[in-house]
Amino acid sequence: MSFKPKKILIIEDRMEVLEVQEEIFSQQGFEVITAYNGTAGLKKARELRPDLILTDIRFPDISGIEICQQIKQDPELKAIPVIVSSASDMEITEVYQAGADLFLLKPTSPDRVLVHVNNLLKKARSL
Repeated sequence: MSFKPKKILIIEDRMEVLEVQEEIFSQQGFEVITAYNGTAGLKKARELRPDLILTDIRFPDISGIEICQQIKQDPELKAIPVIVSSASDMEITEVYQAGADLFLLKPTSPDRVLVHVNNLLKKARSL
């Protein structure tokens, strides 16, 4: 039986942040999918069905909150854990109302992000 790596979709418009996250998750054995804006992220989520989505909150097109709402309202995608991250906790209530599984305040250490990702993936597997 072959091991199939978990797919993580990272939606982030800051290239330097995206590259660091992509490298960290790839080194941990994840298959990493990236998107540079909300619209592209939603499209990739629908097409590629990741095991987890990690999204920033602010994009020029649609917000991370909107991304989360659309994922959680889609019967085929709603079970995918969604982590929303932001440098401000001003929108934390809206993030959870949108159905996010976790809100992370930036900056967050890569180790902490990995712990949260692994915990959410274990939780999703047990459902």
